[in-house]
Amino acid sequence: MITTKLTHSQLSLENAKNATEFGGKRFLGFTKKGAEVWISAYLNRETKEIKVQSTHNLSVLLEDGAELASRRVIVERNKTLYTDVQSVIASMRRDSGGRVSSRTLEHLDALMSQAQSKTGKGFIKQVPTNLFIRYVFESIFSGNTDSSEGGFRVIDIIKSWGFPEGEYYLINSNTSIT
Repeated sequence: MITTKLTHSQLSLENAKNATEFGGKRFLGFTKKGAEVWISAYLNRETKEIKVQSTHNLSVLLEDGAELASRRVIVERNKTLYTDVQSVIASMRRDSGGRVSSRTLEHLDALMSQAQSKTGKGFIKQVPTNLFIRYVFESIFSGNTDSSEGGFRVIDIIKSWGFPEGEYYLINSNTSIT
């Protein structure tokens, strides 16, 4: 009997082909009262629905006394962060990026608005395009890289879920946060 071992990329792609949903959330910071602010993204393969939502209006992070996240902390959909966010950030050995700025908030707000309206170049007949899916998930949660545990990435979704290509465009995030 000959067995073939799949590469990480092949296994991730197979995991994506067998999945029906994808999502996760990203920590953005603390309000001036100390409440955590998260943004989440969810994609359903069958209904072609994409959701981008935040726990608070993003403008609360621009108020005096609010604190923007200094590192990227992400959590997969239906998973729990078992330690507090500050401990997770403190335990990160090196700065791998993900610092939230006002520009980050503007970009995320623009993605949220477009996902809610389901219009613009990121949608074809109210179905998100591969590029819009990539913009959303690379900004919020790009995937679980542990393919041996069923994980897959946004690139695997783009390759296997059959969302429309659409045309290339840039997200217009030169607006103030509402």
